[in-house]
Amino acid sequence: VVFTASLLFPKRVVSVFAVFSLLVCHSFLPMDRWYFLPGYVLSAFAAILLAAPVTSRKAVISAGFKLSLVNTLILGFTKEIFSRNVASSDIYYALASGVVAGAASLIVLPYLEAIFGRMSPISLVEMSDTNKPLMKRMMVDAPGTYHHSLVTAALAEAACYAIGASGPLARVGAYYHDIGKLFKPEYFIENQIYSGNPHDTVSPTMSSMVLMAHVKEGVDLAGRNKLNSKIIEFIEEHHGASLILQFYHKAVTKDVNVEERDFRYDGIKPRSRETAVVMLADSVEAASRTLSALKPSAIADTVKKVVNNKFVDGQLNDAPLTLRDIETITEVMTRALCGILHVRYPKTDESSAGPSPTESYAEENKVE
Repeated sequence: VVFTASLLFPKRVVSVFAVFSLLVCHSFLPMDRWYFLPGYVLSAFAAILLAAPVTSRKAVISAGFKLSLVNTLILGFTKEIFSRNVASSDIYYALASGVVAGAASLIVLPYLEAIFGRMSPISLVEMSDTNKPLMKRMMVDAPGTYHHSLVTAALAEAACYAIGASGPLARVGAYYHDIGKLFKPEYFIENQIYSGNPHDTVSPTMSSMVLMAHVKEGVDLAGRNKLNSKIIEFIEEHHGASLILQFYHKAVTKDVNVEERDFRYDGIKPRSRETAVVMLADSVEAASRTLSALKPSAIADTVKKVVNNKFVDGQLNDAPLTLRDIETITEVMTRALCGILHVRYPKTDESSAGPSPTESYAEENKVE
């Protein structure tokens, strides 16, 4: 039970749970076999340590074999320290315990993920595969959104690692946060490569409604594809209650009595560090596409402006982020964007280039 819990919850939570489960086990333990309790304690915490780095199904079985070996050694030390006779059946149980724990974890893990609304490292690795049906559909039907999601994922993962949040969870959430754009991809600027802008022919109110609808449509699509509730949170929260500034300003120029709330997303503000980071990464990546000069100073100013606007607008009020976290996120995203948007200098044509360094050296040092 402790081994399986270690695949879903943080070490501290599982450690408390392990102590509680050991107390329960102790209440059923016969008094003449009390000496097994220290072995149970060591075995439980060995399970926590062995399950923590697991990221694949093969690694689960490997960790199970190691746990079996640890349990057998614990049983041997128990026999020597307490001078007790250990039945052969106990040795068989110890040898089988870790392997059975690993196999049982693989069987029940999908059900526990659905019940507790969590994702194990194994599921995160599997969901990060870009060959999944939804990702392949996005690659074909909305290539601009697909590329935007990949860059957003890179920014979010780097920022989450820097503040101690779950980088893999943020990466997977960023991959799927915009799947709602698959219904009307041509209405989103990143997909308007070869076609005109349909927003030029509709009212600002209609444009904002189309944009806001991609959140609800994304949630519905995720539900039909049975995505984990943790991923759905990213779809629901990546815009929060943000204002669609472009179309709001466009509407104000036509009618000063326009209500601002009509141009705000009717979403949920980010409630976790990971969803908040993805919100910031999403906006930062979009804003970076408007830069005319890809200079580090311009990138840094853009990132600061985007993050500050989200903070001032109250979109981060429900997220457990500190001011230090926000400062770190800003620095990391600036550094990452400078690497992603770096400028390449054009290659010099060899026919028009001057003499090579070797030729120049020979020319300068030739002997009369």
